[in-house]
Amino acid sequence: MASNMISKFDQYWKVVHGVMASLLDPRFKLKILEYFFPLIYGDDRALEEVANVRKLCKDIFKDYQSRVVLQISNLDTSGISKTNDNFGGETESLDAYFSWNTEASIVNEKSEFDSYLEEKTLPGTHDIDALCWWKSNGIKYPIMCEIARDKLAIPISTVASESSFSIRGNVVDGVGDMLVDEENDMTEGSDVVDG
Repeated sequence: MASNMISKFDQYWKVVHGVMASLLDPRFKLKILEYFFPLIYGDDRALEEVANVRKLCKDIFKDYQSRVVLQISNLDTSGISKTNDNFGGETESLDAYFSWNTEASIVNEKSEFDSYLEEKTLPGTHDIDALCWWKSNGIKYPIMCEIARDKLAIPISTVASESSFSIRGNVVDGVGDMLVDEENDMTEGSDVVDG
């Protein structure tokens, strides 16, 4: 069963290349890769590998960002106009403002991903819980927080529960239900080995 768990875990981590956890740790971000990749790959290839990792992580961020934008666009704002019938056309104007303001802020701002990476890393200590850090900084980085919640909170095992509790392969046969005592005698059906 352990080998099944390891193979499932390795399969999961091959997708994210094992670097997402360091990127999402506010002590490391991409700085740890910028430090260790030259030691691993050499100076020339290291820059290329860091750029590849950054692009992979940026693509993951854009995927999450598109989901969030889709969720926001699907929000039902009809409740506002129903409760504010006294304002007439002002509700439509307010909706137009919110739409304009959202579009303007998306165009003019750096992405949350870039802002997070440009922010100074936290001091290196061993007692920082990255998930707690993301929970407290979720307001500042909502999309990155969602990525951290999904990527850092990996389930202990991804092996199907039915295979964990299956007795197939653990069936006791005629030889397996025999115990060996001190004299190497086979005693069938014995619960206790004399000693």
